[in-house]
Amino acid sequence: LIEKYDVLQGGFIWDWVDQGLLTTNEAGEKYWAYGGDFGPDTVPSDGNFCNNGLVDPDRGVKPHLLEVKKVYQNIGFDAVNLKAGTVSIKNKYSFLNLSEFNFEWEVIGDGMIVDSGKLQDLDLAPGKTAKVSINYKADPQAGTEYFLTIKAKLKNDWSLVKAGSEMAAEQFELPISKTSTIKL
Repeated sequence: LIEKYDVLQGGFIWDWVDQGLLTTNEAGEKYWAYGGDFGPDTVPSDGNFCNNGLVDPDRGVKPHLLEVKKVYQNIGFDAVNLKAGTVSIKNKYSFLNLSEFNFEWEVIGDGMIVDSGKLQDLDLAPGKTAKVSINYKADPQAGTEYFLTIKAKLKNDWSLVKAGSEMAAEQFELPISKTSTIKL
């Protein structure tokens, strides 16, 4: 929605980290205590207000951190003709050419990689879009779904972010299948 409407604002991150203290309950189980966990029941509390960050108090990753990473990625991927392996890639950066990234892809069926490869160096200026062809091979098996995943990884270190770090990714369900020949 944020990309669809120029004037839309939202998704502001209030807390990066949960504000909890490691505590042990009567059964000896450890948990992150916060808010109403301290003091008697008669003390006013905001309940779980303090455990709404993107990472746990010990900095463990929560699912919504991964969602923020996805929303913030500055490379867009769209399916053009997945049967033919055609995908468009958009450079959403304002000042960076996509030649700064290595683009890798893989096809997965039943959790197994059945094909993989790299795109040739992509020289794509800020704000531009290009169509690319991915010549994947897959021998469809009955009852198996196949997915194409494309990842953009840094070629070189960016200050604290190391070369090889994944900066953007997309996954598409491939329109390939095989009908079962089992007769009942």
